[in-house]
Amino acid sequence: MSYTYLQAFLSSNEFNQYGSNAHLIYAICLREQIEDVHNLVATSLTDGNDDKKADLVYIDEDKGVAIIAQGYYSSRHRQSAPSNKASDLNTAASWLLARELEDLPEQIKPKAIELREAISNGIIKRIEFWYVHNLNQSDNVKNEMRAVEHSAKGLVTTYFSGLNGIEIVGLEVGNETIEEWYLDSEARISVVDDYILEADKGFVIESENWKAFVTFVPGSWIRDLYAIHDRKLFSANIRDYLGHRRSDKNINHRIQQTATFDSNNFWVYNNGMTALVNNFEPLPDGMLKIEGISIVNGAQTTGAIGKLAASPNDDLLVPIRFIMCDSKETVKKIIKYNNSQNKIEATDFRSNDVTQRRLRQEFSSLSDVFYDGGRRLDNNPSQYGVDYLSSYTVAQALTAFYGDPISAANKKSDIWVNDDLYGNIFKDGTNARNIIFVYSLFKTIEYVKIELSEKSSLTDEEVNHLNFLRFRKSFYLLCNAISSVMEQILGNPIPNKMLLGFSENVKPSDAIELWSPVVKTALKFSRPLRTIMENGFSNQDNINEGVEQFKAQLSAFLDVTREGVNTFNDSVLDRTTV
Repeated sequence: MSYTYLQAFLSSNEFNQYGSNAHLIYAICLREQIEDVHNLVATSLTDGNDDKKADLVYIDEDKGVAIIAQGYYSSRHRQSAPSNKASDLNTAASWLLARELEDLPEQIKPKAIELREAISNGIIKRIEFWYVHNLNQSDNVKNEMRAVEHSAKGLVTTYFSGLNGIEIVGLEVGNETIEEWYLDSEARISVVDDYILEADKGFVIESENWKAFVTFVPGSWIRDLYAIHDRKLFSANIRDYLGHRRSDKNINHRIQQTATFDSNNFWVYNNGMTALVNNFEPLPDGMLKIEGISIVNGAQTTGAIGKLAASPNDDLLVPIRFIMCDSKETVKKIIKYNNSQNKIEATDFRSNDVTQRRLRQEFSSLSDVFYDGGRRLDNNPSQYGVDYLSSYTVAQALTAFYGDPISAANKKSDIWVNDDLYGNIFKDGTNARNIIFVYSLFKTIEYVKIELSEKSSLTDEEVNHLNFLRFRKSFYLLCNAISSVMEQILGNPIPNKMLLGFSENVKPSDAIELWSPVVKTALKFSRPLRTIMENGFSNQDNINEGVEQFKAQLSAFLDVTREGVNTFNDSVLDRTTV
């Protein structure tokens, strides 16, 4: 059988550069909708031979999900993947979740520290074990993955007592599964089942290009639908369900609170949902048949109701309109405009504000540099070239550089949702050249980490640097620490860091060469920063103390020699005029 996804994977230079890990990286980017591939490689891939069978450890605090993966790529046809590679995930689970930290090899010790901290703090609600391969799936592997689930559940119960509700899932991610994910990513409507609903109070409205049925549905139907199809329901949606945390500031938690304790008023509180369907047909006795469904507006409502612990009351009613439309251009606009009205969720809800519009305009005047400014892209990000700036990575880099590495590392979506976090970095003074300056610093840290991990032999000093950078959140801390010492690096007072930037012809990929000696020099004084990572990256006072130690040591060094920073200094503009 020929698989469409394999053709797309093999023709993509974006992934092929990562050699034996390329297929694994492709699968997780496809499933988790990751745009910044290089960041995933730098932060989540384990390096070296002694990885204890964990090729990748990916933690997403926003979704409360951790993925521990083992990859296998066969260059020849086989009936199925070797099942022993699946059972290797038992080893990965044991080392990452249970072994004493002092026994762990440096390749995975930082991953174990960060994973255990996230679990202990109640952030992780779901741990997935993936066996990713390019062969057909089999019962043997499926059985091994069930065994992995069982043993991992026992480890979590034993070593994280008192934490309830952590879901453990084992997935064989072979050709069939990846093909399904790929087709879902390409399709407008992935759920093709038929449903018959009560709709005696609904009505039809139509135009030349579309036809819609406006009605309401019980919350219990939404919950059941989500339980069966999960994220496939959002195949046409530019967002997906963002998850929920127990915070009054979080819209998804408030939706759940209303659905549980004020269900009879849900209809008047909620804006309602919009769903694309392949067809609908009003039936006798007030029933409605729909064929296929994809929710294009209301993903947060769907996910929040879908995650309710129990089925909601019968009086929970959700406004909805089902739309059938054959015009691809009209469908595109339906999706776009249904997701630009509300500004309370992540990047899509900021994409039309005045700052993002201005920034996109500034970047449009720069050749070969593209910033999406929170917009959902019609094309794969790789089609925009090396100098495509993901809005999420930009926001995290700016947040770290301007003083808040904890939020940068832990609140990827909240930066766009929370007015205070967003306003701290996206303001009148925010400009394209400064974004390139900060973003390229962050990307340089990633490149230096990968460069070190790929070297065949390392000096003792380089080993220490790599051990620090193996902490996923070390990138944000080092970005913040380098920002704190910019005046010492440049040798001038800097009243306003937002005016720092390179000349207009310096692209982010060019700037990495300029930043590289600065980052490598800074790493020589990273010991206080590594201590922060080892002790838990959650206390701002500890971070401030460690950064001050770093700053004092690096400043003393720069007082003696400017080696490694002179070329960088000559490339930075506006440092004496700010």
